[in-house]
Amino acid sequence: QRTIYEYHRIEVDMKRITSKSAIELTPLPTCLQHDNCELCLSSNLTSGCTWCNVLQRCSDGVDRHRQEWLDYSCSEESKDAT
Repeated sequence: QRTIYEYHRIEVDMKRITSKSAIELTPLPTCLQHDNCELCLSSNLTSGCTWCNVLQRCSDGVDRHRQEWLDYSCSEESKDAT
């Protein structure tokens, strides 16, 4: 069974939205952007990132691949590494 998690919420003041308005969203840096262990663990742009050797992926454990992170016990792997 898959569970859907809410990671972040964006609140928009609808009173400020008028006809032909546009909202520009700039994504925050995430652990997923790191493609190797060294960058994953040392980046100043992100925090709380850990590397999963099985998946060869960097994550904080609460991204869009959370289910796979849990299925492959990446949280346990990162605890064992410390």
